[in-house]
Amino acid sequence: PDYLHELAMFPKGRHDDQVDSTAQALAYISQSTGAEGIIEYMRRELLKPYGLTPDDLTIMFDCEHKSTEFTAPSGRIISRQSDGLYHATTQEWEALKYHPGVTLEEGFR
Repeated sequence: PDYLHELAMFPKGRHDDQVDSTAQALAYISQSTGAEGIIEYMRRELLKPYGLTPDDLTIMFDCEHKSTEFTAPSGRIISRQSDGLYHATTQEWEALKYHPGVTLEEGFR
C-alpha cells in the first residue's frame, strides 16, 4: 500500500525514492534485448570482483576436453561459454596456454 500510495502521489507526494527506483528499473528493462541483457548484466557483475569488464576478455581458446574448467591466477574460474569457446584476458592466457589440449582460436590474439 505504501508503494502504490507513493506512485499515486507523484510528483506532489512527500517521498519519491521508490518512484525513482521504479523509473530506473523500467528504463533499464526497456533498453534490454531480453535474455541477452540479463546475461550481459550477470557477466559484468561476475567479472567485477576481478577488476575486469567483458571488453577485457580478448583471448578466445578451446580445449579438447570439453568440460574442463580453468582457474586463472586471479582465482577466476574460466568455463566454456555458450559460443563453445573459453574467454580469457591476455594475462590469463599466458598462464593457460601451456595446459595440455588447449588451442588458441585463430584471429583472437
